Amino acid sequence: MFRSGGKSPSQPHLSSLASDKRGVSEAIAALLMMVISIAAGTILYAYSATTFGTAYSQFSDRTSTNEDRAKERFAVLSIWSRQSPDQVNVTVINYGEIDLALDAAYVNGTPVQQFLSGRGQTVNSAKLVNLWFTCPIPIVRGRTYVLIIVSMRGTTIETPWKA
Repeated sequence: MFRSGGKSPSQPHLSSLASDKRGVSEAIAALLMMVISIAAGTILYAYSATTFGTAYSQFSDRTSTNEDRAKERFAVLSIWSRQSPDQVNVTVINYGEIDLALDAAYVNGTPVQQFLSGRGQTVNSAKLVNLWFTCPIPIVRGRTYVLIIVSMRGTTIETPWKA
């Protein structure tokens, strides 16, 4: 049952494996290459579609925001204050093409922390809003301050104000 040399018949000789000329047929090889190419192409397409779609969406959002910011126009009509407590009332007019909302104010570069009214309120075109807040620095009569008003879209106006 065993051949001479002590090897079992179920285990082929190493020299017979090396001389075996059988392999994958050309049709199967071509089919495998086609499947691999299609899979790689599909993965590449999905990746690029997601990446370019996200980039386009971000570009579109930025463009829309910049367009809205260009249409946004507002001006400070008047500023008055009370010294005790240090409160400021700013009357702002929206003369732009679109509605706006005021988001922040700065007095001499110091951000306003406490708004009493007007912040976040939608102001239609050709309408007024009173922005009322507690001044973040002490108000001294006769002193000039720089007031910066910022809209929700990031449009800013800077106005000097003499208390």
